[in-house]
Amino acid sequence: MPQDQFIHLHNHSHYSLLDGLCKVKEFVSKAKEFDMPGIALTDHGNMFGAIEFYNECTAQGIKPIIGCETYMTRGGRTDRGKNRGGGMHHLILLAKNEIGFQNLMQLSSIGYLEGFYYKPRIDKEVLRKHSEGLICLTACLKGEVASLINRGQFSDARATAKEYKDIFGDDFYLELQDHGIPEEDNARKGAIEIAKELDIKLCGTNDIHYIEEKDWEAHDIMLCMQSGKDLDDPTRMRYETHDIYFKSGDQMCELFKDQPQAIESTLEIYDKINLKLDFGYKYPSFPIPESSGCKTDLEFFEKICREGLEARLKTSKIPKEYQERFDYEFGIIKDMGFASYFLITQDFIGQARLQGIPVGPGRGSAGGSLLAYCMGITNLDPLPYNLLFERFLNPERVTMPDVDIDFCMRRRGEVIDYVKEKYGEPNVAQVITYGRLAPKAVLKDVARILKISYGDADKLSKAIPVTFGKPLSIQKSMEQLPEFKEKIALNDETFNNLFEYAKTLEGLNRQTGKHAAAVVIAPDKLVKFSPLYKRNGEEDVVTQFDMKAVEGIGLLKMDFLGLKTLTVIYDTLELLKAEGIEIDIEEIPIDDEKTYQLFSDGLTVGVFQFESAGMQEYLKRLKPTRIEDLIAMNALYRPGPMDNIPSFIERKFGREEVTYPHFCLEEILKETYGIIVYQEQIMQIAAELCNFSLGKADILRRAMGKKDLGKMEKMKKEFIQGAVEKHNVPEKQINEIWELIFKFANYGFNKSHSACYSWVAYQTAYLKAHYPAHFMAAMMTSEMSTKDGVPKLIEECKKMELEVLQPNVNDSFDTFTVHENKISFGMAAVKNVGSKAINEIVRARKEFGKFKDIFDLTANIDTKICSKKALESLILGGACDSLEGTRAEKFASVEIAITYGQKIAEEKNSDQVSMFDIFAENSESSAIKPKLAFAAPYAKEVELQNEKDLIGFYVSGHPLNNFRAEIIAFSSLTLDEVDKKRWDGKEVQVCGIISKFRSLTTKRKQEKMCSLELEDFVGKIKVLVFPRPYAQCQDAIGDDLIVKVSGRIEFEDEDNYKINANKIESIVSASENASWMNCEIPTDIVSKENLLKVKELLEESPGTCKVRFKLIANDGNSYLVEPSGFGINPSQKLIAEIRQLIGEQRVWLN
Repeated sequence: MPQDQFIHLHNHSHYSLLDGLCKVKEFVSKAKEFDMPGIALTDHGNMFGAIEFYNECTAQGIKPIIGCETYMTRGGRTDRGKNRGGGMHHLILLAKNEIGFQNLMQLSSIGYLEGFYYKPRIDKEVLRKHSEGLICLTACLKGEVASLINRGQFSDARATAKEYKDIFGDDFYLELQDHGIPEEDNARKGAIEIAKELDIKLCGTNDIHYIEEKDWEAHDIMLCMQSGKDLDDPTRMRYETHDIYFKSGDQMCELFKDQPQAIESTLEIYDKINLKLDFGYKYPSFPIPESSGCKTDLEFFEKICREGLEARLKTSKIPKEYQERFDYEFGIIKDMGFASYFLITQDFIGQARLQGIPVGPGRGSAGGSLLAYCMGITNLDPLPYNLLFERFLNPERVTMPDVDIDFCMRRRGEVIDYVKEKYGEPNVAQVITYGRLAPKAVLKDVARILKISYGDADKLSKAIPVTFGKPLSIQKSMEQLPEFKEKIALNDETFNNLFEYAKTLEGLNRQTGKHAAAVVIAPDKLVKFSPLYKRNGEEDVVTQFDMKAVEGIGLLKMDFLGLKTLTVIYDTLELLKAEGIEIDIEEIPIDDEKTYQLFSDGLTVGVFQFESAGMQEYLKRLKPTRIEDLIAMNALYRPGPMDNIPSFIERKFGREEVTYPHFCLEEILKETYGIIVYQEQIMQIAAELCNFSLGKADILRRAMGKKDLGKMEKMKKEFIQGAVEKHNVPEKQINEIWELIFKFANYGFNKSHSACYSWVAYQTAYLKAHYPAHFMAAMMTSEMSTKDGVPKLIEECKKMELEVLQPNVNDSFDTFTVHENKISFGMAAVKNVGSKAINEIVRARKEFGKFKDIFDLTANIDTKICSKKALESLILGGACDSLEGTRAEKFASVEIAITYGQKIAEEKNSDQVSMFDIFAENSESSAIKPKLAFAAPYAKEVELQNEKDLIGFYVSGHPLNNFRAEIIAFSSLTLDEVDKKRWDGKEVQVCGIISKFRSLTTKRKQEKMCSLELEDFVGKIKVLVFPRPYAQCQDAIGDDLIVKVSGRIEFEDEDNYKINANKIESIVSASENASWMNCEIPTDIVSKENLLKVKELLEESPGTCKVRFKLIANDGNSYLVEPSGFGINPSQKLIAEIRQLIGEQRVWLN
């Protein structure tokens, strides 16, 4: 029988999360391979994959049949628990046409928004209401009709079938399946009998969950992932059949040869399907104010832009270059029909600014639009920085604009609320995301299920490299990585299975999430354009279609991003305003000497995007003097372009010749000293060298970035031809230029984005340079919830000679504040102390003055608001140190103080007034003020540990303070400076205090080893000590001991790393035995002038400690130099001075 005489109508993709194994493209390709003219998608309860499926079918010339296997409750959809009556059954629904598609979206949305109880359920009430345009099949053994038949309730099954026929008429089919499951035989017989009695047609399906028959094992593994159980767990979910794969038409016809109607019905249904989706733009209409005098959105858009241009330039006489750029952009936006888009965007950004909500100057390519600047969408003039409009909107590639907006992290939600209010809450939602099974994670998951040791799985997972955020695939890892090849060579069945299953499961959807920024605004109720979704236990409604899908169907999608730095700037300005200092951050001078000096000194902790240790080192060498230097450095400091930073710096100072790929490119590359840094430069090169339009040049840039080889090959011919015709460039040279720009297209940075973000960076640096206490207070407030960030900032304050006062009930507020240029700790940092308790303390303090003791405090606050737990935490966290007594005495007195406070409150609230109260002018409470209970003072280390437990770090001191000098001298880096780019696999020396010590034993030889956590002043790291080093240094290891650790840094993934220690010794012992000063000198970074200064400093500090130089050449080779007969005195002053010359992390003792 020809394949095209059967259509699969009951199928699950990987959007049936951790149940379906089929990727959409492979699934549709299989239908194409079998010459099937159509295929259905019926995922469990959702329509997540509908748009991807529709587009893939269309691309492969197959009719898409969009459906859903719904969960039908026999009771009401809102019934829960014992009231849910009748259980839950499956039902297949297929959209015949646009009306059916609309109703299917409605039903799927209702399932999540109204009927969710373990599954997204609907009932017959809503099914009747939304049945038009839908075809209904009775589903599998879990279908209602099949379930009733197999329970022996044949009359109920017949009545149910009749009910569905009443709803759907001739679009209702009784579904037959045969996967070799015994219960299916009984269900088929009953369905055939009911079909005859009620004149209902039969329809044969295969409940497809994977494509190839062999995939059943990988599918079984995936079911274990879903349940969290092992493969051999007898209680886990498993399928009774291995037949739920993509069978050919011949196989299906053979299965149902006794019921030919079951096969014919699939074609009948195929013929009924006539669904054409609308992918045109779907903008909400922007309400034009009557007062504007404008009749159309285009008129109003032009009016706002022209008025905005005059306001920006502060003149009605517009310079020629601005007028030409204005007219050019306006013409393109007009022709593309995007006026409403700009008006909508301008409106909510303008409203945010009106409400005092900080808005970023722009991000992404939108910074290249003059009209966006005129409207206040962006806040950086693109012309002085030569930012290109075509990078944002390309007249030769009509796509919707993409404006991403940064808002203050704290108040971003207010902007989204405004949009919901303006356009209607049902019309606005955030967007779903899908978490996928990434190579590292899927390898570990499968290994766990197969009971492969954690050590083997961990080793393989760590071996997978991550490039530009993308891990190497399992297949390529098998082909390229020694760790994988080693296991493959063993030909061990367990590892062979591991790789095969992981390879099959890689990239499948695992769970849903909510996009961090994307918001969709529809012209009508959003459910008319996308089904909706709500995760169990969450309030936020999101689209079922992901970002690519919502944009694909033409909906207006905006990214509302929360940027913590804007909140920091806002908080800094508010702290200054409280002291009568008003600053317009958008009007600060762009040439402030003090700000550039801060950059040049590398003092950029807290400065947006410029605070990493590597960046600080480069800034010291670059000595930025203009905003363009910052824009370039921001773009260069990324994997790939970083290699060009040394040349960029050397060329800036004339120490390296500036060269250009061709003389005609000098004007384009002059600002970056002949080095391609920006994507826009690639576009300009193609335009100047080859006579491409900027629009065409942007298409080339995108093709190169996406490695679209077909498009690149075609455009390369035009590129070469244009260069020859315009400049007579020799073919060899033009091929070299092509290769050069291809290389940079892969990681060149968007200049518009870099310019906008460098302006934000400059603003933060300006505030830090001029108002350091206020800026650092705001920074610490922004890090309060993270705990890890504040210690680093406290250390920075020490370097800046800023005093940070511990929390204090007599001075502190909820956040960090500034008083007499000292930073006061926020009480909200203390665990168990909520905002209501803090507000109560501040109220009482303002009303009655500063508290003298714990009893004075409880007498004036409401102890129901500020509870016993809160008071104890404030005492142990050091916030009551300004009150009489030790922490131990105050802690022991809390209950007495609360009782006293309650007695005072009762008297204040009493309705009875005594004679004494009437006649006494200054009557006092009759309650006798208690005395502090006796308690022995806590040891200092106990006080510090309490602080750490309650605040997350040490405040009034640090266990390491007595060894600060030694720690600085012996550490090759601080623990907050560990980043993968610089330290993975490197030998390091670090110091700190031990915590979380755990004694371990190896499995094979039962040898002792250990793990521990090492913490210094600013960070912490996990340390593993294997048997050999542990045997040599175990006496130095234990909780609360201060040690020096030597070892190799190893990254487990992007954010987790550890040190494999080869030596640990006490800090005291290390100090007594210091014999070498190590200096690491990269010859391409450290100047000759600085080397001479290093030599002078060493000669001026004679002693017995030897010096070892590690010289790193440009080619990466290193050379050790150990001057004989030369010794020094490694004082703290000497170490600090040399580090200033060659780098903080390049000098250490051992």
